[in-house]
Order: sequence, then structure tokens, then C-alpha cells
Amino acid sequence: MKKVGILMLNMVNSADGNVHDFCDSRWEFHINRDGAYLPSKHDKLVLQEAASEFNMTPEEVEKAFQRVAKVKADAEVKGMSKLEMVEMFRSIVEGNAETPWGQEKPKNQ
Repeated sequence: MKKVGILMLNMVNSADGNVHDFCDSRWEFHINRDGAYLPSKHDKLVLQEAASEFNMTPEEVEKAFQRVAKVKADAEVKGMSKLEMVEMFRSIVEGNAETPWGQEKPKNQ
């Protein structure tokens, strides 16, 4: 992802930013441990871990995470060509091991 600009950082509440960063690090941990992103397993687990860490409900964690994610996503796609956006969306979908596109492809392809 592109570096986040100072203006964008000013739009993000620091508490929300801390929640977002914690969640990102926990998703990375679980993905590395399990070898793939498994949303049905990882999402609930990460939200529960963050809720415990920040003394929030999982619903509050998800809202805080989404507020930051929206600002970051808006900054990320600003100025992208359609081809760049398609490639970014493809990498997101292929990163989800629970979709047909995210499952490991045979080595001969």
C-alpha cells in the first residue's frame, strides 16, 4: 500500500488507529500461522482479541477498524487507473482462501 499522507492521518482518530493497527497485526499473525486468510475463522477471532485488548465489544472494534479502513482505502485508490484497481481487487479476492479464486492453484497452471 502507498504511504499514508499526513492529511489522511489527521482524519483518523488515534484510538481507532490503534485498534486498526492491532487488528492488522493479529490478522497477519493468524494468516502466517494458518498459511492463508480464512475469514470465517480469523475475523471473529481478531475482533475478540482486539475487544479484550481495548476493553471494547467486538462490534465497537469492527466499527473503529472500518472507520480507519475506509479512509485508507479512499487514499489508496485515489488516482489509480482502472487496471491498477482491478489488480488490487484481484489480489484481495485471491488472498481469501475461502473463495474459489483464493484456493491454491495446481502447480501446472
